[in-house]
Amino acid sequence: MNNDSVLFAYSRTKFHESKLIGAEKLNRIFSARSCEDALKVLYETIYSENAAITDCSKFALLTNGEQNKLISFFSEVCPDINVKACFLKQFDYHNAKVFVKAKYSRSEGFDNLAKAYGLIDIKELKESIKNENYSNLPILMGKALSAIDINYANYGINPRMLEIELDKALYAEIATCAAKTRFKFVKHYFILKTDIENLLTTVKCKILGLKTAHLGEQFLSGGSIELKEYASSMNANVANAAEPFKNTGIYELALNGFKNYNNDGITYFEREADKILTNYFYQMRGEIETVYPLLNYYLKKQAEIKNINFIFSARLGGADNEEIINRVTIL
Repeated sequence: MNNDSVLFAYSRTKFHESKLIGAEKLNRIFSARSCEDALKVLYETIYSENAAITDCSKFALLTNGEQNKLISFFSEVCPDINVKACFLKQFDYHNAKVFVKAKYSRSEGFDNLAKAYGLIDIKELKESIKNENYSNLPILMGKALSAIDINYANYGINPRMLEIELDKALYAEIATCAAKTRFKFVKHYFILKTDIENLLTTVKCKILGLKTAHLGEQFLSGGSIELKEYASSMNANVANAAEPFKNTGIYELALNGFKNYNNDGITYFEREADKILTNYFYQMRGEIETVYPLLNYYLKKQAEIKNINFIFSARLGGADNEEIINRVTIL
């Protein structure tokens, strides 16, 4: 990697960044009187290039088109192979979950859920999982898949165990890749992301009244906070549940989240966590000799697509405006 490739990524990023639809237009989509009116507003944007539709229920043709273009752009211009792996490995693991479920359910219906965004060829991954030959896959993924196979042979399909094993392997792989890049704030971002994911798991376990052992089973490696602190929070009363996170990067999120816990449950945590992670590289967007401007754009665009998907899905599902605005990340 050289500075020319980083500067090329920056110049390309600035062009694409100018195409983000922005809060004003997102508010117009949200505030539109009907789904059809919301679709008209969306057609005023770059999303109109992806398909010609009049049926709101087919809005995903527009957002999927943007997602395809985003991943293609990111894959093309990201100048650091380890940074690219950190952000794209999630799709490999998503596909692994899809193909494991297809294998054990003996159904081909799952295959259309696979996403061609990862680093592993979809056909190769599918065949590896089907034949239970993991020698050509990343070591941690292979170990997780082998553990799932053994568990299935002994106890049958266990969707929860499947998710946990592959999520733990994913975060361990990301931590390894993040440690190899020279861009230190990429490593810091994923440490924070891991801490936040462990906090969300803690809150979910608390809501469900689960025991500490359940939290331990789902605990992700690669963060900066030990399991015992999350266990302490889970077992504390709500008023004191944020105390174990003092002097950490998630204290404010935990403090405000538990203040809203009785009214909002997990909703506040998820929405604010999305904001924190989406905006992580915003202050670094002018550092042109780094990958941070590219990552700022990538995360902003992902949030934009996620918000639009949610607004249309919620409207089509009959959700009221208050429920929608409580879930949308940035308005």
